[in-house]
Amino acid sequence: MKIFLSYKSEDIEFVKELRTSLIEWGYNTWIDLFDIPKGAYWPDEIDKALNQCDFVLGIISSRSIQSRNVKNEWDWAIVNRKPLILIRYEKCYIPMNYVSINYIDFSSGSKDVWNSLRVELRSLESTLVSPDGHPDDTNVKHGLISTHEYHIDRDCDVQVLDSLKSEGGVTVFIKAPGPVGRNELLHRVSDLATSLGKTVISIDLLNFEKAVFGNQDSFFQQLAYSLVDQMGLDDIDLAKEWNSPLGSTQTLTRIMERFVLPARPKLVLIIDKCELLFDSDTKRVFFPMIRSWHNIRASRSLWRRLDIILTTSTEPYSFIDDLNMSPFNIGVVVELTYFNSTQTKALCQYRNRKISDDDANRVFDWTKGNPYLVNRILEVASQKSQSVGTVLESIEKDWSFLNDHLELLWAQIRNDELTDSLKEMIISGEVGTNNINYSKLKSVGLIMLEKGRVIFTCEIYEKFMKQRMGLYL
Repeated sequence: MKIFLSYKSEDIEFVKELRTSLIEWGYNTWIDLFDIPKGAYWPDEIDKALNQCDFVLGIISSRSIQSRNVKNEWDWAIVNRKPLILIRYEKCYIPMNYVSINYIDFSSGSKDVWNSLRVELRSLESTLVSPDGHPDDTNVKHGLISTHEYHIDRDCDVQVLDSLKSEGGVTVFIKAPGPVGRNELLHRVSDLATSLGKTVISIDLLNFEKAVFGNQDSFFQQLAYSLVDQMGLDDIDLAKEWNSPLGSTQTLTRIMERFVLPARPKLVLIIDKCELLFDSDTKRVFFPMIRSWHNIRASRSLWRRLDIILTTSTEPYSFIDDLNMSPFNIGVVVELTYFNSTQTKALCQYRNRKISDDDANRVFDWTKGNPYLVNRILEVASQKSQSVGTVLESIEKDWSFLNDHLELLWAQIRNDELTDSLKEMIISGEVGTNNINYSKLKSVGLIMLEKGRVIFTCEIYEKFMKQRMGLYL
């Protein structure tokens, strides 16, 4: 994967540090300072590099937003549907064209943002596959094609997207256990909302420092800052607004009513990865506040401008004390699913016209339609110029092409309590008294209930996890 680094020259020291990390993570990079040959015509070289890259990584700073050349590179990515990731290097104004693009905020100085960047890159990487074998491959000029340009509509996708077309505000709760295409769907939500004339504010709680979740006032202040910052409401004095006898939730609600909602006729607020709040006391005030925003639409027309979309990887009911104060049992509730066998076959045939029906069926047998695993198998077949059947035959002998994904999955459950619970549930087929541990294991996409029995979600996970758990037997 090749990443084009778009930046202003004054930010070169940070860009050098960024480039070093990207290379250590296994990415190829293109940066004008190092990759334009001496004597070459710069505009031609930049144009060539943009076309050949897989992602554009833009650095937002007070200097870059003043640069026509830098913004031209970002606009080129948007127009040509090249994935654009923005890094906010310092606190500064964000031009209107880019306010709806979720950025990774390095301005806080938190070390966690490096992990956020790596997760975002891996997520985007999983949606990119080679166009080799595409029926229209003569029209595909470069590199990789994103699933964002071609997608299989599951019933759950249609339900979420259709909900945005309603008037008067809607609340949508998306349950996304494991790699089931959450990021892809949120991209589509943003695109559709924008086409409907709605302003999109997207807040990924993974970008918040862990310590913030344990401090209610700090959490709500950071949430308020993210809201007004993405809206470009720079004239609001948040420190002054917060210096009042009102509590955090009341203050944030007042900011919404006085500044945020009046600024746009239609607004979509996406709060991603709400599961990060489940282990903190902040959940006891945050989720009731969201529910109150949903309910207030009935009496205050201003709030009917607001669509609210919450996502979580795990079932919230084990973590919410009072279900009457929860936002997860109101509005539209959707659980993202794997592709079914027909959808998996259609995706395989779109990506690789040479694939046989038997191999497409085998992809489903191994993955059960897991979006990440299906895409990864097809990508590896293309990269290695192998048949899909050959790649499938290698799985039991060599996990290397799935190593990062599987090791991350293992790391998420690698403690005695969870592994013991997993063994117990798989052997007995029952959840038993392990409700919370079952929710945690389901949240990473590892297990599910089928006809009342606990099973692994796919054969790849089953074989890998049984091998790993054998170390503990």
